[in-house]
Amino acid sequence: MKRVTALSVAVAITLLISTSAHALDIATVSIYYECDRTNDAFQEYSFEIVVEGTDIDDVVFRDDTVGVWYTMALDPNTGNWVYEDDGYNSLFDLYAVHANNNDFHFYFNEQVSPPTINDFEDDINLHVNVDPPAGFANITQPVHLDLNVGVSAIVAWDSMHGTSGLHSIGIFVEDNGGNEVYAAYYPTFAIQTNPIPLAYATNYTADVVGYGIEGGIAQARLTTNGDSLDYWGCFAQDNTVVFGTEVPEPMTFMLVGTGALLLLGVRRRRRMT
Repeated sequence: MKRVTALSVAVAITLLISTSAHALDIATVSIYYECDRTNDAFQEYSFEIVVEGTDIDDVVFRDDTVGVWYTMALDPNTGNWVYEDDGYNSLFDLYAVHANNNDFHFYFNEQVSPPTINDFEDDINLHVNVDPPAGFANITQPVHLDLNVGVSAIVAWDSMHGTSGLHSIGIFVEDNGGNEVYAAYYPTFAIQTNPIPLAYATNYTADVVGYGIEGGIAQARLTTNGDSLDYWGCFAQDNTVVFGTEVPEPMTFMLVGTGALLLLGVRRRRRMT
């Protein structure tokens, strides 16, 4: 966890942790709105929250615009607490359920059951107000559904430099097992990258994500009990292509038509953290 508070606050937190059997520490709270595309074609809008930290037993949050409570789930693969909601056909529909320019109040580790708002170990209110970048990156290489891409291929896209609301670009490559083999972040003027050598005869997805970030960078926040955390408010414009790599002779390889569609089903949210 990045400690960016004054020394006196850091000392106070250290004393609190050293004298307590339970060392709750919230490192990051990230709130994402996202628009997903495949080969430039719109797929859906989605919403996600990710909480990272240590000694977190449970997390709930309240959307103050609609007055609805939500429970976050523990991801056993990452150890993070996650809430996901997808399948929205328009930004209007998404904002009707998870409003932008809105307060989300998070509560950590209930002390009694059922709890009141005063029965949690710590809490924080976060106001999110992030606009979508104006547009997305058109991926020019590799070509969508090309089955003979070189293992040293580049990922290239039309420049997004100067796009309103854009702060960073992320590039992610996954194999057909959902394993992330490449992840990198670039400034807005970047137009290509060269992933680590890919495997022969393997199917991949490549994502290029344009991020609009509230304040342009992670922001330091304090919980009610003085715990310092990083807050990310992001809107991600995500574009994906699916491709297969070349096969060395004398092997033969065929990408099954449904395989490309299955790859799209395992896409993961593209996070800044």
